[in-house]
Amino acid sequence: MSEEAIGILLETARSGERDFPETLEGRAAVDELLEAGLVEVFQPSQGDTVFTRQGSIQETIEVQTYASRPRLAITSKGQKLARRLAPHGAT
Repeated sequence: MSEEAIGILLETARSGERDFPETLEGRAAVDELLEAGLVEVFQPSQGDTVFTRQGSIQETIEVQTYASRPRLAITSKGQKLARRLAPHGAT
């Protein structure tokens, strides 16, 4: 797994979700993570309440730009790997 993919995995694991990367390197790293089943992509709708994979509820999102961007969400498999890769207590 590339260094970029590990960074994206750890960042996604910290909050349960994150923006889809815009760089070519970031997108290639996401492909690695998707193929391994460590993250999934979802597209929130304007006004949706977003549930993280860790079960917490984020505030209702009503910002148009948020709804127009795909998001990454951590899977349980990704969360387990992130715990092993992260410095103690980071996820």
